[in-house]
Amino acid sequence: MTHVWKRRIGFLGLLCTFMLFLLYGFEEHFLFYANLGAICILFSCWNQYDKRSPRLSELVLCACMITMAVAGRVLFLWAPGFKPLTGIAIIAGALLGGWNGFLCGSLSALLSDLFFGIGPWTFFQMLAWGIIGLGAGFIHKCFKKRTIRIVYALFSGVFFSVFMDIYSTMATGSFEFQRYIALLITSLPFMVIYMISNVLFVEILYPIMHKKIERIRLKYDL
Repeated sequence: MTHVWKRRIGFLGLLCTFMLFLLYGFEEHFLFYANLGAICILFSCWNQYDKRSPRLSELVLCACMITMAVAGRVLFLWAPGFKPLTGIAIIAGALLGGWNGFLCGSLSALLSDLFFGIGPWTFFQMLAWGIIGLGAGFIHKCFKKRTIRIVYALFSGVFFSVFMDIYSTMATGSFEFQRYIALLITSLPFMVIYMISNVLFVEILYPIMHKKIERIRLKYDL
């Protein structure tokens, strides 16, 4: 299947989602439409990644990052909210490029949910962590500055919590702004944990992985 047809399928999926939304409303099927939209966005982004025709060596590096993220999330099962997955997705985007960061974040969410349980929330997690990895790639030139790394790690904790609270609100059957604000307030302790864990893992792992990946790039001319 060509990249053009993949983009058309992704666009058609989004269009069909919107048309179903208009025809049948959203009170009873709100979460279904939201998940379908998330899947179409993920499909379009993966197609964009494939369009770049990444080299095998690049895929191997990305696969290693995904393995680390999944293993890290499983190892920190005992600490809810305190996970290295977000930090590794950020590092993948900063060191390997935005689309590799998206692939790392989205696939790490999917594969780790095989241990934690796959459900409607999985697509939102995939999209949230993918966006975080993609965003890190956009500002990768600034990541040598510790201040930038810390600010982005803090922002990623806020973004993930805010994004997933959208799912939590819709899981009740509809989206009500007052309920969403209430969920945001009650989830503030977890948001703080996300932010702290992101900063710690990024600051600990980034200098180490930066040296390792730069050495690999020089050795294999990546």
